[in-house]
Amino acid sequence: MNRSRQRVSSKRWGAEALLINALTALSSYRLYAGAGKEMASIFLLLNASVASIGAAVGADCHGLRPRKCEDQVALVPGSALVPLLCSTYAAEKAWTGWDLRFWLSLLHALYFLLVTGFPVLSRRRYSMGAVLGIIGYGIFGSHAVLACLLFPIVFWEFTYEWERSFTLGEATITASALCLCLTELPGVGINSTLSNSHGEVDGVIICGVLGVIAAILLLTPIARRPGQEDSKKLVISIIGFFGIGVYPLLCSYLRTEPFGWILTYLASHLRIGIVSTWLTILIVVILWFPPQKLNTSLIIARKFYHLLAIVMFLAPAFLDMELLRLAFAVALVGLVVVEILCIPKSLTLSMQLSKYMGSLTDKRDRGLVVVSHIYLLLGCAFPMWLEPLPCRSTSLSGLVCLGVYDAVASVVGSTLGKIRIFWTRKTVEGSIGGAVTALGFSLSVSAVLCHEDASEFGLKAASITLMALFEICTTQNDNLVLPIYYFACLRLICP
Repeated sequence: MNRSRQRVSSKRWGAEALLINALTALSSYRLYAGAGKEMASIFLLLNASVASIGAAVGADCHGLRPRKCEDQVALVPGSALVPLLCSTYAAEKAWTGWDLRFWLSLLHALYFLLVTGFPVLSRRRYSMGAVLGIIGYGIFGSHAVLACLLFPIVFWEFTYEWERSFTLGEATITASALCLCLTELPGVGINSTLSNSHGEVDGVIICGVLGVIAAILLLTPIARRPGQEDSKKLVISIIGFFGIGVYPLLCSYLRTEPFGWILTYLASHLRIGIVSTWLTILIVVILWFPPQKLNTSLIIARKFYHLLAIVMFLAPAFLDMELLRLAFAVALVGLVVVEILCIPKSLTLSMQLSKYMGSLTDKRDRGLVVVSHIYLLLGCAFPMWLEPLPCRSTSLSGLVCLGVYDAVASVVGSTLGKIRIFWTRKTVEGSIGGAVTALGFSLSVSAVLCHEDASEFGLKAASITLMALFEICTTQNDNLVLPIYYFACLRLICP
């Protein structure tokens, strides 16, 4: 990366920090009004840290080596986005349990800033993790222990074992979100206190998230071993993982036999029809429309799957949101296991999966595993896990920003775009086209399916404008960070 290009990129990273800083300042004000001075003052301190980091990046990044510069710019979104999301709930007393998650996310951010900013501490990363666990237990009690102890382990697993698959910011965001689920959320029983009184589907979602963490920690080391025999051990380990680990956990949550529960749960014409439609679409797309047969550019081929998310998820969100939330959890575990299966190259199945997935990768997916499609699923799923009410604008925020805005902006920009936005490869035509389409889609869904008026037109337009600006500036994978930022915008601007 030459010096002039680094200087231009530093402006982009500084703008990203500014946009995050604007929302954290607004959320700090909400915290001060709703949760008290202490919580607001701590979050304002994080806000100031984000601002100073962004300023340092904008001023000094052009003098750093490319890899070091890439690590530095990840500090801003990595340390701020998850606490920002949690703060939007912590400010409202009706959402119990979120104050704990907010403080835990701040501890995760502090750990991330310390171990990435000070090489001496990074060499003692697991000792730092133990200290984090002791602090969490001492201040917040037993609910916080697992979330504190597992965060460093999952973070470094993403950073080192799944090498070059995550930026430091993406690894922090993903690890923090997964570990916060260990406090019996996010998205599960959002209007209850921290207890075991979850619904059955919520229990399956918790099991799915725990299964993802366990698969990452236990199966990845086996998958990385070369050789045919080790690949066979991986398959056996996956079968044992589900039989010995996931199956008993599901039995304990459901208090019945899981396969019988699934058959009973799906025993309605509506649910059978939805699942049959999903399977039919997937079979048709995989067998008759593989990426190799899409005679178009890579970016449009990738956005085809974003539009597919609208086709598959929008109607079920209104017909049976509970089924859709359950399907997201099952699909998440399935995609993670598929990516683990792709790691060894000695299995025929692994080679076929890698060939299919590799045909849709770009420079962001050159690591050990491909994560963009997992981010796409998570971006659509987490708003519905958090707020399972289809007529709330936040519930469909993932579909709006990824299925509509991101897809339309990329297609319009790559085919009709002429005016480049300075510092980026984005175009004015693409960003405006995506924003207008996303706003029209959001208002149409509200009017036609939810029978709401257009009283929030200005607020939704402001939220989508901020999201579009953030998408232009972000240095992380937009499938992951864009839904979080847009969700926070809606929570703060359209409460």
